[in-house]
Amino acid sequence: MAKGDSVKGKPVEITDERARRKTIKLTTGDARAGHLYTPSFLTAPSQLVYISDRSGHQNFYSLGLDDFKSTQLTDSATIYAAGGCCCDATREIFFWRETALVALDVDSLEERVVLDDGYQGGRLAVSADGRFVAFGAASENVPGFGGEFTGRFVLMLVSARGEGAHPVLTAPFVIGRVEFSPRDADTIAYTWAGRWDGIPQRMWVTDATGLEGGPLGSQNPNEIRGGAFFSADGWTLGYHGSRYHIRSTEDGYFVEETAWLVGTMNANGSGDFQYYCPGPTGRCRISSDGTKFISDVGGAFVPEHQSVALINLDDERGVFEPLFFTGAAATRATLPRPQFSPDDSKVVFTIGDDDASDVYLVSL
Repeated sequence: MAKGDSVKGKPVEITDERARRKTIKLTTGDARAGHLYTPSFLTAPSQLVYISDRSGHQNFYSLGLDDFKSTQLTDSATIYAAGGCCCDATREIFFWRETALVALDVDSLEERVVLDDGYQGGRLAVSADGRFVAFGAASENVPGFGGEFTGRFVLMLVSARGEGAHPVLTAPFVIGRVEFSPRDADTIAYTWAGRWDGIPQRMWVTDATGLEGGPLGSQNPNEIRGGAFFSADGWTLGYHGSRYHIRSTEDGYFVEETAWLVGTMNANGSGDFQYYCPGPTGRCRISSDGTKFISDVGGAFVPEHQSVALINLDDERGVFEPLFFTGAAATRATLPRPQFSPDDSKVVFTIGDDDASDVYLVSL
């Protein structure tokens, strides 16, 4: 296939006997395919944006959820596809091509350079109206991920129309996930990334100037929090985490998790409420109505129970409802990372290993 080429897919229906659910395998072939880390659905028409290296390099594809027709959207050997994001309002995909931030029109396949100031590869977020793009970047050369960082990191805000960019704030840790409020492009949630036990406060919120905002809730000692995902109201956020203690051994120490949780809070850090879960909660997204989560539960800790599951909120408990048992993921790149469709009627996730992976869809 080349850019603009389309092929009718051959979806495969799978029945998971343990979960008692029917799931559709959307992609097939000896390639690594996966949905985006950020919301991957487009509407009018209903499509899913995904990445695949079937052409020899990672490129973007769209898949019609009515006719299962796959169309190759890009044809490049230098795309950092995993950092891409799509905007439903403008039907555009934003991605890195080397140091250039590029916007692609999904329908016309026309591309334009939004920014080319030497930044590289931070995960992108786009505002719901398509006016702004944000990402975290290093402000100077720093050691690799997971080490003792000596550099500074910056949250950048970019005009999606190519009218300039400016740093919003700096941080002492890697800026990982960034997400705009779907109701207010002036409210941006972001996380500090690094060793789970080495970040005193992971979740933050800011406005576009960097002058308003601060910690998103108060992270307690011996508590790990991550995520910070907005629901559709633009005010309620969901997150996942755990309680832990440090266990010392002759070889050093390790973090032993003692309880797992998901939580909800307001964008100003108020209304923080936690729900304790029966096992590791993995990577979560909150539903558009804020009433449940979707997660790859179990994780590498409990491979026989690794599944894509709903987490239904019941008083102070998060109740797992498995949708598909996946087995342990081989690499970070092939973790399921499930997400809801905009109307919460479907869930998309990825399963695979180092050699091949595919995209799956389950209806709720």
